[in-house]
Amino acid sequence: MTARPPAVAPETAEDRISVASNWRLVWWRFRKHRLALLSALVLLALYGVVLFPDFVSTQDPEATTLAWPSFRCSASTSSTARA
Repeated sequence: MTARPPAVAPETAEDRISVASNWRLVWWRFRKHRLALLSALVLLALYGVVLFPDFVSTQDPEATTLAWPSFRCSASTSSTARA
């Protein structure tokens, strides 16, 4: 079995750019930017945490109490603070 030559001559880089869609051009440029790729990975990880909170959480949300701690000042401390 012999390899057949390609039916069409290989395209140059200019030919690929001229016929590429806008999304493809944006993707090619985005891929070159390392910080953008890292940021996209971090964003995807955060979306994963939001979509699967039961897998990531360490506490049972039903076991926690809803009572807020009381931070009210007593009358003696508030009167000394005003003096």
